Amino acid sequence: MDGLENAIDEQEQAPHTSDAAAIRKYHRADEQFHRLIAEHADNAALLRAYDALGGHGQRFRLFIGKGVQDSDYAIAEHRELLDAFRRGYGPDVYRIMHTHITGVKERALAEHAEAMRTCSWGSAHGNRLHR
Repeated sequence: MDGLENAIDEQEQAPHTSDAAAIRKYHRADEQFHRLIAEHADNAALLRAYDALGGHGQRFRLFIGKGVQDSDYAIAEHRELLDAFRRGYGPDVYRIMHTHITGVKERALAEHAEAMRTCSWGSAHGNRLHR
């Protein structure tokens, strides 16, 4: 549990700006948090799936130059998840994990939509990309 707490602390301490170095620092801590969970789940398929994702969301943030927009949400969700792990009650862990994954997905889709609306490249090519 200490590793999870350390990762959350590092996320909080990372600068929350659009600077590439700040995004990388936040991403390393976020990666560590999720990797620890995947490694300790004793589920090889989950770990392979996690590895296959490989931080695409963080690369998207670098590409659009917006930085981490949802750090307050993510850090709060990570703390809630850590508390549930400490309580040791599986249904709470599952519910909180599901809520976190759903929230991340919804926030990422909203960030993508906003980037497509505001980015001249996205405006010029967006329709072709989504067909």
